[in-house]
Amino acid sequence: MGLKRRSKMPEKSRRSSSRIMQKHPGGGRSIKTKTRKSSATIVEKTKGPRGGSTRYRFPMPDKSHARNALAQLPKAKGLSAVDRKKIRDRAYKMLYGTTNPKKIAEIKRKRS
Repeated sequence: MGLKRRSKMPEKSRRSSSRIMQKHPGGGRSIKTKTRKSSATIVEKTKGPRGGSTRYRFPMPDKSHARNALAQLPKAKGLSAVDRKKIRDRAYKMLYGTTNPKKIAEIKRKRS
């Protein structure tokens, strides 16, 4: 019961991810607010009776978040085709260094 869980990430990766991640009392982790704001792909501002709110959607501070954004994109609601393309292009740029589909396919072939 008192065992601590060790992360499977190498020590160097764990340290660098702590700069962008924060721990919660329940044990979960999420992106720090400052990082979410600076790395958000879509910023939605809504108006309401109390001044409204702002949503910072699809933050991509690193490659793991870019992979997750591509995986979650089909399930995302309330996004226009332009927003979807913007997210996809940013993730591809981060993961493969280009948005050209032919070059991406070539890179994927080389990696597998």
